[in-house]
Amino acid sequence: SLGLTFVAFDPATGRVRELLPRRAGALHSLSADGRRTLYRTPAGLLMADAGQAGGLLLAPTDQDGAELSRMNMMRSRISPRGDQVLFGRQSNLRTGRYDPAAGTVWVVASDGTGLRRVGTPVYIITSAVWDPSGRFIAYAGMADSTTSVLRVVELATGAEHEFRLPNPRAQMVGVTDW
Repeated sequence: SLGLTFVAFDPATGRVRELLPRRAGALHSLSADGRRTLYRTPAGLLMADAGQAGGLLLAPTDQDGAELSRMNMMRSRISPRGDQVLFGRQSNLRTGRYDPAAGTVWVVASDGTGLRRVGTPVYIITSAVWDPSGRFIAYAGMADSTTSVLRVVELATGAEHEFRLPNPRAQMVGVTDW
């Protein structure tokens, strides 16, 4: 596979230049300072310095039967300070069976240490974002077949606030920004 790359296009001159090297996997996040990239590869989440071919595997693709959330569900994200990564796992992707605790949200340091699950599990994780300070995360998901939830978690204390969103058509709700 040739992999993917990101390019910059200058509309005034028509020039195109490669910003990031080709890599097998999908770019999930770029740090605010542009120095680090987070890719979802076949092996799992890979943190790399921008422009470098190698990187550190932060979360393997399959852990205890729970795959990393797919791109069309929750996109993994680097924290505003670049020191942590937020990602999700879904244990019902292969079976498709209803499990109210199938979707979990995780945080890990960008050096691979301190992996921990945060928030209350949901049936399906649909999205998650960092607040600009990096102290909170907000994530959305389906609590059951008819109810979407938005949860906000303070990472230092684990305190969680939940907002239930009735959803009679079982459409998924997403969080796009803080």
